[in-house]
Amino acid sequence: MKLASAIIVSLVSVIFIIEGSAQRIKMPENNRAIINYVDHTAYIHFYRGDKTISAKSKLYYYWFSANDIKKTRGGFEGKLLHGSYSDFYINKNLKEKGQFKYGVKTGVWKSWYLNGEYKEVVRYRRGMKRGKFKEYNEDGVLVKKGKYKKDKLHGKVLLYTGNEKPEKVRYKKGLLIEEEVKEKKARKKSKENNEEQAGQVEQERSEKGEKKRLGKNKKKGKDVEIEEGKPDNSDSKKEKKQGNKENKEKKKKDKSEDEIKIRKMYKVFPLPKKEDEKQI
Repeated sequence: MKLASAIIVSLVSVIFIIEGSAQRIKMPENNRAIINYVDHTAYIHFYRGDKTISAKSKLYYYWFSANDIKKTRGGFEGKLLHGSYSDFYINKNLKEKGQFKYGVKTGVWKSWYLNGEYKEVVRYRRGMKRGKFKEYNEDGVLVKKGKYKKDKLHGKVLLYTGNEKPEKVRYKKGLLIEEEVKEKKARKKSKENNEEQAGQVEQERSEKGEKKRLGKNKKKGKDVEIEEGKPDNSDSKKEKKQGNKENKEKKKKDKSEDEIKIRKMYKVFPLPKKEDEKQI
């Protein structure tokens, strides 16, 4: 009996050793790390393969170096986080949990307050927030929900402020619709001001050109500008010119009439011939 019991105990020990070794193979030591901070502890996995990763300028990359997790946009200089990520408060409550893929966040990420209540639930795709999200206060009450598109709020967002109905606001590419309308109005006003200024400049140029032209005409004696405060003598000049013309025509007419009269007198009283003049 003693021999049989000893054999059973040794078999059970071998089974536990095999199970333990199997667990260690699933979570190898060479691609995971535990990082202790003052107020929390992070359990991470990082990438140790030979694949070349090209960083994209718009994405944030999480990487491991000098026993610390780094976060940089568009680049990295260490071991990229790859696989599951778990972060715990000092009281062992979960702080944050999610997945990394070659240094960028992917899938559903959840975060909690120190008291264990939900803080945020958001979905990532290729390192950017995309899809539905929810935010909570420290009491676990929902305060905000909506959607992300390429890391920016987009579409209808509901704000829960304690009233019966939530407040509805709309976003477009991270910008409130009201703010977008104001921005468009400001751009339109700025454009109108620029056009008005351009029109004023053009008018000033035309006025300067007109003054310059008038100045040249004055030098040539062809000034046609009527000075302010002086009467317009153009009509009187025309009348005077017309009167002179009429006088000339009248004088010409009178002269022709006198010539006709003289001719008639010659017929009535003919002039003596040269021979008659000699006799006399």
